[in-house]
Amino acid sequence: MSELFQRPPRPVGDYLQFSISWPDLGPYLDGEHVFVDGSGYDQAYPSLRTAGFSVVVYDSGLRLIAEAWGAVPLSEAPEQLARDGEDYGVKVLTDTVAGGNYRLCIDCLATVRCAGSPEEAASANSQRAHLWAGRAERVQDVTVVKVKAHLDQKAVRDGLISQFELDGNARADMRAKEGASAARAATDDIHVLEGCQALARQAAQFAASQEVHIAKTGSWTPWASEPSDSSIWARGQTMRTVKQAASRLRN
Repeated sequence: MSELFQRPPRPVGDYLQFSISWPDLGPYLDGEHVFVDGSGYDQAYPSLRTAGFSVVVYDSGLRLIAEAWGAVPLSEAPEQLARDGEDYGVKVLTDTVAGGNYRLCIDCLATVRCAGSPEEAASANSQRAHLWAGRAERVQDVTVVKVKAHLDQKAVRDGLISQFELDGNARADMRAKEGASAARAATDDIHVLEGCQALARQAAQFAASQEVHIAKTGSWTPWASEPSDSSIWARGQTMRTVKQAASRLRN
């Protein structure tokens, strides 16, 4: 069953998508508003994680003019954390745009700090130094803005965020999710790991119940307490999932 702990092959396809106007962006921006975001799927399972990124650009009149999104390459982010998408989005942007005076809107505080201090972000002790190397000059005139995430219209009414920032961040979030989903593991692979984790939890619970039972009675019994109907059903469902997975792996 060692196959369960290996990263499944990614679906075949181009993970970088962009609007027709994206290649014409730059090389310098002046007055634009750029939203960068990252997202991740199946983050609880290290062998299944996928991270996505997005870059959404509006002109000074707040009109959408260009965007790019996709899955973060494994070579750039082997751990495939959602945070990787945030930083990689800045890399994609600054690979395309050489510099300029524009607003860079980010909802991840850690990425905001990196964009504000790119030299430090590229230092040897930085986890994502390779994504920030050579970025300092390209963002030196940029105004980095921390945008609040996961807000709704009430936040606009309360003055916590502008309608434009809410809409721009929502679009960047949508595109980042699209990017992450493009390389997401197959549903069967997700179910396999979910089944194995469920079995591991049940084994741990059984071991704990036995430890208590032995401490009280001095003897072992197949079940320290009578299992409930729901736990019997759960074990049955889990075993069916794992048997199906094993059959798929053999084939």
